[in-house]
Amino acid sequence: MKVPFKSRTAAAPAAETIARNAPDQAAPTGSGRYRGLLAWLMRERITLFGMIGADEEFAMAQAAAAERGCSIDVALRDRITELRGQSEAILTEQRTLRDKKLAQMREAGPLVTAALEERSHLEKTIRSLKADIDGFDRARDEFTEKLVDAGLSPAEILNIEPKPTRDDLAVWHNQLADARRRDADLAKMIAGGASAFLPETA
Repeated sequence: MKVPFKSRTAAAPAAETIARNAPDQAAPTGSGRYRGLLAWLMRERITLFGMIGADEEFAMAQAAAAERGCSIDVALRDRITELRGQSEAILTEQRTLRDKKLAQMREAGPLVTAALEERSHLEKTIRSLKADIDGFDRARDEFTEKLVDAGLSPAEILNIEPKPTRDDLAVWHNQLADARRRDADLAKMIAGGASAFLPETA
């Protein structure tokens, strides 16, 4: 029976775990800032493996050969096959993740565009509502001045509610709060990338 190699160091992560954390492949948001350090780290790992990796692999082959009753040559070749299989599994997983990401981008593209357009419209709406709210008192004063210019008496003017009304002001405040809330939600979705616009699948 073939006995798998057991390294003296911690066991390597599963292929899927490595693929999901590989640079440029489904990397966590903001990880780009660490790309330079990660590349440096990988160079140091390669250098270290060049110094001690061969000795460790040979020792593992000796142990496997003794345990399985085969030659060291066979044990080394089996190890090569094992590592090649792990590499191929990682590459396959990376390709799957990349294809999934591209498919998500294609599907979510129109939705992202619509969200950007809606934010542009909301920006104008928010600016207009703020102007209405800030100019509320001035607009009422101007309305009253028009009534005076029209020849109405002070008593008559007192019986007329200036426009815009207090109810108008309340509506504007509610609309402004709704617009700001919607804009914040859209901004969060856009920051979350294409997947934020797609329904979750089991």
